[in-house]
Amino acid sequence: MRKLTILGSVALLFSGSAWAQDEQARKILPHELGGPFLVFRDKVQAELKLSDGQKQKIRETLPDYAPETMRTFAKLKDMEPEERQREMEPLRRRSRERFAAFLKGTLRTEQLTRLKQLELQHEGPGVLGRPDIRKDLKITDGQWTQIMGVIQELQRKLQTLILEAQTKGNPREVLPRAIKLRNDYGIKVEAVLSDAQRKQWREMLGKSVDVFTD
Repeated sequence: MRKLTILGSVALLFSGSAWAQDEQARKILPHELGGPFLVFRDKVQAELKLSDGQKQKIRETLPDYAPETMRTFAKLKDMEPEERQREMEPLRRRSRERFAAFLKGTLRTEQLTRLKQLELQHEGPGVLGRPDIRKDLKITDGQWTQIMGVIQELQRKLQTLILEAQTKGNPREVLPRAIKLRNDYGIKVEAVLSDAQRKQWREMLGKSVDVFTD
Protein backbone atom coordinates (compact mmCIF):
# COMPACT_ATOMS: atom_id res chain seq x y z
CA MET A 1 0.00 0.00 0.00
CA ARG A 2 1.50 3.33 -1.02
CA LYS A 3 2.42 5.83 1.65
CA LEU A 4 0.25 8.93 1.86
CA THR A 5 1.81 12.17 3.01
CA ILE A 6 -0.17 14.72 4.98
CA LEU A 7 2.45 17.42 4.95
CA GLY A 8 2.05 18.14 1.25
CA SER A 9 -1.68 18.61 1.52
CA VAL A 10 -1.45 21.03 4.41
CA ALA A 11 1.37 22.99 2.76
CA LEU A 12 -0.72 23.50 -0.35
CA LEU A 13 -3.15 25.60 1.65
CA PHE A 14 -0.56 28.32 1.77
CA SER A 15 1.71 27.64 -1.19
CA GLY A 16 -0.39 29.40 -3.82
CA SER A 17 -0.82 32.63 -1.91
CA ALA A 18 2.71 32.58 -0.55
CA TRP A 19 4.32 32.38 -3.97
CA ALA A 20 1.88 34.83 -5.55
CA GLN A 21 2.71 37.39 -2.90
CA ASP A 22 6.46 36.74 -3.25
CA GLU A 23 6.97 36.06 0.46
CA GLN A 24 10.45 35.77 1.84
CA ALA A 25 12.24 32.54 0.98
CA ARG A 26 12.68 31.61 4.64
CA LYS A 27 8.89 31.34 4.97
CA ILE A 28 8.56 29.32 1.77
CA LEU A 29 11.24 26.69 2.30
CA PRO A 30 9.52 25.03 5.30
CA HIS A 31 6.39 24.60 3.16
CA GLU A 32 8.08 23.10 0.14
CA LEU A 33 11.06 21.26 1.64
CA GLY A 34 9.89 20.52 5.19
CA GLY A 35 12.11 18.45 7.46
CA PRO A 36 15.02 20.41 8.98
CA PHE A 37 13.98 23.53 7.03
CA LEU A 38 11.46 24.13 9.80
CA VAL A 39 14.36 25.84 11.55
CA PHE A 40 13.69 28.91 9.39
CA ARG A 41 10.44 29.54 11.24
CA ASP A 42 10.58 32.20 13.97
CA LYS A 43 8.55 30.00 16.30
CA VAL A 44 10.89 27.05 15.84
CA GLN A 45 13.97 29.23 16.36
CA ALA A 46 12.46 30.49 19.60
CA GLU A 47 11.65 26.94 20.71
CA LEU A 48 15.25 25.87 20.02
CA LYS A 49 16.59 29.00 21.75
CA LEU A 50 18.93 29.78 18.86
CA SER A 51 21.61 32.38 19.42
CA ASP A 52 21.88 35.39 17.13
CA GLY A 53 24.99 33.82 15.64
CA GLN A 54 23.15 30.57 14.85
CA LYS A 55 20.25 32.47 13.29
CA GLN A 56 22.65 34.41 11.08
CA LYS A 57 24.47 31.27 9.90
CA ILE A 58 21.16 29.63 9.05
CA ARG A 59 19.87 32.68 7.17
CA GLU A 60 23.09 32.81 5.15
CA THR A 61 22.22 29.40 3.64
CA LEU A 62 19.08 30.73 1.90
CA PRO A 63 20.84 31.33 -1.46
CA ASP A 64 21.92 27.69 -1.45
CA TYR A 65 18.31 26.43 -1.52
CA ALA A 66 15.77 29.11 -2.39
CA PRO A 67 16.52 29.69 -6.12
CA GLU A 68 16.37 26.02 -7.11
CA THR A 69 13.27 25.45 -5.00
CA MET A 70 11.52 28.43 -6.60
CA ARG A 71 12.44 27.32 -10.13
CA THR A 72 11.24 23.78 -9.47
CA PHE A 73 7.99 24.96 -7.92
CA ALA A 74 7.34 27.28 -10.87
CA LYS A 75 7.66 24.36 -13.28
CA LEU A 76 5.37 22.11 -11.25
CA LYS A 77 2.75 24.51 -9.90
CA ASP A 78 0.11 23.58 -12.50
CA MET A 79 0.35 19.85 -11.76
CA GLU A 80 -2.13 17.94 -9.65
CA PRO A 81 -1.13 17.96 -5.94
CA GLU A 82 -0.03 14.31 -5.74
CA GLU A 83 1.93 14.54 -8.99
CA ARG A 84 3.62 17.73 -7.84
CA GLN A 85 4.60 16.12 -4.56
CA ARG A 86 6.18 13.17 -6.41
CA GLU A 87 8.14 15.48 -8.69
CA MET A 88 9.33 17.59 -5.75
CA GLU A 89 10.56 14.58 -3.80
CA PRO A 90 14.07 14.28 -5.32
CA LEU A 91 14.79 17.96 -4.61
CA ARG A 92 13.24 17.68 -1.17
CA ARG A 93 15.30 14.61 -0.24
CA ARG A 94 18.56 16.03 -1.61
CA SER A 95 18.07 19.40 0.08
CA ARG A 96 17.12 17.87 3.44
CA GLU A 97 20.21 15.68 3.54
CA ARG A 98 22.50 18.56 2.70
CA PHE A 99 20.89 20.98 5.14
CA ALA A 100 20.77 18.40 7.95
CA ALA A 101 24.54 17.93 7.57
CA PHE A 102 25.00 21.70 7.88
CA LEU A 103 22.84 21.85 11.01
CA LYS A 104 24.92 19.17 12.72
CA GLY A 105 27.79 21.62 12.76
CA THR A 106 25.64 24.59 13.73
CA LEU A 107 23.18 23.43 16.41
CA ARG A 108 23.89 21.92 19.80
CA THR A 109 22.96 18.29 20.50
CA GLU A 110 19.85 19.20 22.49
CA GLN A 111 18.73 21.60 19.75
CA LEU A 112 19.09 18.90 17.10
CA THR A 113 17.08 16.48 19.26
CA ARG A 114 14.27 19.00 19.72
CA LEU A 115 14.26 19.86 16.01
CA LYS A 116 13.77 16.17 15.18
CA GLN A 117 10.74 16.14 17.48
CA LEU A 118 9.29 19.18 15.72
CA GLU A 119 9.89 17.57 12.33
CA LEU A 120 7.83 14.55 13.41
CA GLN A 121 5.06 16.86 14.61
CA HIS A 122 5.11 18.65 11.26
CA GLU A 123 4.93 15.44 9.23
CA GLY A 124 1.94 14.25 11.20
CA PRO A 125 0.31 10.79 11.41
CA GLY A 126 1.66 9.70 8.02
CA VAL A 127 5.18 9.62 9.43
CA LEU A 128 4.26 6.41 11.26
CA GLY A 129 4.64 4.73 7.87
CA ARG A 130 8.34 5.51 7.73
CA PRO A 131 10.31 2.23 8.05
CA ASP A 132 12.48 3.56 10.87
CA ILE A 133 9.47 4.80 12.86
CA ARG A 134 7.52 1.58 12.32
CA LYS A 135 10.55 -0.38 13.49
CA ASP A 136 11.12 1.77 16.57
CA LEU A 137 7.46 1.53 17.62
CA LYS A 138 7.12 -2.12 16.52
CA ILE A 139 3.97 -1.29 14.52
CA THR A 140 2.41 -4.46 13.15
CA ASP A 141 1.05 -4.88 9.64
CA GLY A 142 -2.44 -5.02 11.10
CA GLN A 143 -1.95 -1.76 12.95
CA TRP A 144 -0.53 -0.09 9.87
CA THR A 145 -3.56 -1.14 7.83
CA GLN A 146 -5.81 0.54 10.41
CA ILE A 147 -3.61 3.64 10.51
CA MET A 148 -3.65 3.91 6.73
CA GLY A 149 -7.44 3.86 6.79
CA VAL A 150 -7.49 6.81 9.18
CA ILE A 151 -4.88 8.70 7.14
CA GLN A 152 -6.76 8.17 3.90
CA GLU A 153 -9.94 9.55 5.47
CA LEU A 154 -7.97 12.54 6.72
CA GLN A 155 -6.47 13.03 3.26
CA ARG A 156 -9.92 13.18 1.68
CA LYS A 157 -11.10 15.81 4.16
CA LEU A 158 -7.95 17.87 3.71
CA GLN A 159 -8.41 17.81 -0.05
CA THR A 160 -11.89 19.26 0.46
CA LEU A 161 -10.40 22.10 2.50
CA ILE A 162 -7.68 22.66 -0.09
CA LEU A 163 -10.31 22.95 -2.81
CA GLU A 164 -12.20 25.44 -0.68
CA ALA A 165 -9.04 27.50 -0.19
CA GLN A 166 -8.30 27.47 -3.92
CA THR A 167 -11.82 28.34 -5.07
CA LYS A 168 -12.68 30.90 -2.40
CA GLY A 169 -9.20 32.32 -1.99
CA ASN A 170 -9.21 32.05 1.81
CA PRO A 171 -6.17 29.93 2.81
CA ARG A 172 -5.60 32.00 5.96
CA GLU A 173 -9.06 31.04 7.17
CA VAL A 174 -8.80 27.40 6.12
CA LEU A 175 -5.42 26.58 7.64
CA PRO A 176 -6.55 26.62 11.32
CA ARG A 177 -9.37 24.24 10.39
CA ALA A 178 -6.91 21.96 8.60
CA ILE A 179 -4.58 21.94 11.60
CA LYS A 180 -7.44 21.09 13.97
CA LEU A 181 -8.61 18.35 11.61
CA ARG A 182 -5.15 16.84 11.50
CA ASN A 183 -4.82 17.00 15.29
CA ASP A 184 -8.19 15.26 15.69
CA TYR A 185 -7.14 12.48 13.34
CA GLY A 186 -3.80 12.24 15.11
CA ILE A 187 -5.77 11.20 18.19
CA LYS A 188 -7.57 8.54 16.12
CA VAL A 189 -4.23 7.21 14.91
CA GLU A 190 -2.88 7.03 18.47
CA ALA A 191 -5.92 4.98 19.45
CA VAL A 192 -4.61 2.20 17.18
CA LEU A 193 -1.37 2.01 19.15
CA SER A 194 -0.87 0.02 22.32
CA ASP A 195 -0.34 1.88 25.59
CA ALA A 196 3.42 1.26 25.40
CA GLN A 197 3.60 2.37 21.75
CA ARG A 198 1.53 5.47 22.49
CA LYS A 199 3.82 6.44 25.37
CA GLN A 200 6.92 5.98 23.23
CA TRP A 201 5.38 7.91 20.33
CA ARG A 202 4.53 10.88 22.53
CA GLU A 203 8.09 10.89 23.86
CA MET A 204 9.36 10.93 20.28
CA LEU A 205 7.15 13.93 19.52
CA GLY A 206 7.97 15.88 22.66
CA LYS A 207 6.01 18.93 23.76
CA SER A 208 3.46 20.00 21.15
CA VAL A 209 4.18 23.23 19.27
CA ASP A 210 2.34 24.85 16.34
CA VAL A 211 4.93 24.24 13.62
CA PHE A 212 2.75 25.44 10.72
CA THR A 213 2.55 29.14 11.43
CA ASP A 214 4.72 31.87 12.92
